[in-house]
Amino acid sequence: MVAVMLVAVLFDRRALSMRSVALAATVVLVLRPESLINAGFQMSFAAVVALIFVFGALPGGVAAGSARGWTWRVVGPVAMLLLSSLVAGSATAPLAAAHFNRVAHYGLLANLLAVPAMGLLVMPGAVLAALLAPLGLDRPALWMMEAGSRWILEVAD
Repeated sequence: MVAVMLVAVLFDRRALSMRSVALAATVVLVLRPESLINAGFQMSFAAVVALIFVFGALPGGVAAGSARGWTWRVVGPVAMLLLSSLVAGSATAPLAAAHFNRVAHYGLLANLLAVPAMGLLVMPGAVLAALLAPLGLDRPALWMMEAGSRWILEVAD
């Protein structure tokens, strides 16, 4: 999906659209047609399609965060996290039930607790570690990743 988005940007097209999802799915299916029946393929694309549909239907500035006022700056990120977790969880729940014979009862709460650690600690730590590793200065970045990963595992537990 990221490769398709980057190509869309190069050709001055919208990066996040149903067309880019369809193109990404086509590329995956051409390379590995058996992935169509894979739970990971189905759940990933179901979540992405649902997120693009819902966030595309929101009023222009709401999803982008251009709404004015201090309350939106405080409540907005939490509301967007809640909405995205709810949408993705709702889109993938039927597939999870069909493939795994179970439904995540605490999925929304777990996402609300785990996603900020992934975005604030694990991913930035990974980028810093990749940049600092050649210099031998990656220990603080690896600590960041470890702290975030431990929190995510605690939430999962």
